[in-house]
Amino acid sequence: MEQSERRDEIKRLLFLRRYETIDNLAEELNVSPRTIRRDIETLCLTEAIYTIPGRYNGGVYVSDDFDPYYKKFNDDEIKVITKLICYLECEKIKGFSAKEIVVLKILLQTYSNNKQRIKPSGSG
Repeated sequence: MEQSERRDEIKRLLFLRRYETIDNLAEELNVSPRTIRRDIETLCLTEAIYTIPGRYNGGVYVSDDFDPYYKKFNDDEIKVITKLICYLECEKIKGFSAKEIVVLKILLQTYSNNKQRIKPSGSG
């Protein structure tokens, strides 16, 4: 198993279990605990994964509020949807109701980590 495949498997296991020990992961993936530690150190930089030292409660955890299946819009998707909303509001395109524009705004707010704020109608 290559490094990237192993790290993907570690993520999969952690997202499923929410907690695991370094030793259990090492045994399950047939690598050394040091290899797992290095993988976890790397994954902690980009994922909602953290470690707690200790013999009894120590291990690798996934943040409680993290949902790996919750999709967020990327910056390009946010720009396109924002542009579409502005265009639809300004041009009053036939076939799009005010309710449908509100639905687009809700989607944008829900799936953009609240980074992007939509101006209310008529605020140019």
